[in-house]
Amino acid sequence: MAIAEITRKIQSDKGTVKGPPCTVCAFIGSLTDKEAVALNELLSDPAVRYSTLAESISDDPDYDVRFDAGTISRHVRGRCSARQKLR
Repeated sequence: MAIAEITRKIQSDKGTVKGPPCTVCAFIGSLTDKEAVALNELLSDPAVRYSTLAESISDDPDYDVRFDAGTISRHVRGRCSARQKLR
């Protein structure tokens, strides 16, 4: 496949959302601005483990959401529909 063909394919795929909606994005959207900023700081911090963060959020009685480390990881690495790489 020529580079021009690869470029055309990538350009045509850019607007396509693949896979299920990102539960982390939806959760961030449900938070107050202050909470969302604080969570994004945690998500961006390489010292914070995905598993610890997922467990902490899932166990918090204030939030009706369940995450696993893979979901957090996918969001942080920019592999979800937001395409925002945090680490």
